Amino acid sequence: MLTDESFDETPELRSSSKFVREKTNVKIRRSYDEHKAATHRIFYEKPKVYYELGGLGANVGTQEWAKKKEMHDKRAKYAHTIQKVNTKIIKPRQVLEPIKPYTLKDKALDFAKAVPRPQKKKQEEVVKEKDEKKYTAEYINHLDLRHEELKKSVDEIRRKFQGY
Repeated sequence: MLTDESFDETPELRSSSKFVREKTNVKIRRSYDEHKAATHRIFYEKPKVYYELGGLGANVGTQEWAKKKEMHDKRAKYAHTIQKVNTKIIKPRQVLEPIKPYTLKDKALDFAKAVPRPQKKKQEEVVKEKDEKKYTAEYINHLDLRHEELKKSVDEIRRKFQGY
């Protein structure tokens, strides 16, 4: 009687996919969970069902076969005419514009676009600044005195350098 171990070890009973993999040196990676050990018990538990594999071929000469043949011929003829029409239609070529190289000027323009611009002042703020700078009488007198002092110092410097 065959045991599970002897079933796996006999070369005649190797599975065809394993044999093909060994011959072609193709390794199929499978996870540990997917692997299921084969035993002869599994083989005997397979369902005893009849599988229709190929049959004897088409029933040539029946009406059903004639309809299928006619439909097949119609499809083939339609496909052939569509293929002819499509080959006659010539699409215009797309003219691609040459790609310009990225120059230093382009880099500079891109950088300039990215620089944040100063915010504009509102009209009210400008008016307030002008109002705050109104000159008082004291401030004007102070400026006049300073102007006279500077005039005197300039005159002294001129007198010094007149002799040279």
